[in-house]
Amino acid sequence: MMDLKQAMAALGAQMIMAPKKSAEAADTVRITKSGEVSLLESMVSRIEEGLEMAFSYIAKWEGVPDTAIEVKMSRNFIDSHLTAQEITALVSAWQTGAFPHSVLTLNLQKGGVIPADADLEELQREIEEEANSPAFNAPPATPPGGAAPPAPGMKGSGAGASIGQDEGGD
Repeated sequence: MMDLKQAMAALGAQMIMAPKKSAEAADTVRITKSGEVSLLESMVSRIEEGLEMAFSYIAKWEGVPDTAIEVKMSRNFIDSHLTAQEITALVSAWQTGAFPHSVLTLNLQKGGVIPADADLEELQREIEEEANSPAFNAPPATPPGGAAPPAPGMKGSGAGASIGQDEGGD
């Protein structure tokens, strides 16, 4: 038990240590972290089993049925938020039909974009309501008086606008 405790402490300390200063490929970091996380997950599973067994003994001692005893420990060992590139890649893959919307939603939840406790059916209803709302389908607003004036230093307006000099030359 002490060895297990020391191994968990070492892994935990290693996971919160400051990252290396040298350049390291993202995939290399991810592979290293996944190895550490899988070992930690294995340890957490064993601890859950041990606690369930201990609670089961206590329940029997107290004369309480132990059928509903379940221990679930957090497995959020590292911050796993998706980057903008990863979100774009997921949405693009979903749009091309690579996987169903449920897989996209699950990945967005795991990546911290959608809250883990969000009601997905409620989110879908909100999306549909917003898509059908007049504000969502309205044309873009134009400033009062029509088109926006040219930026300072610009002569004229539109695609043929020039910068700095008058159209007459010198």
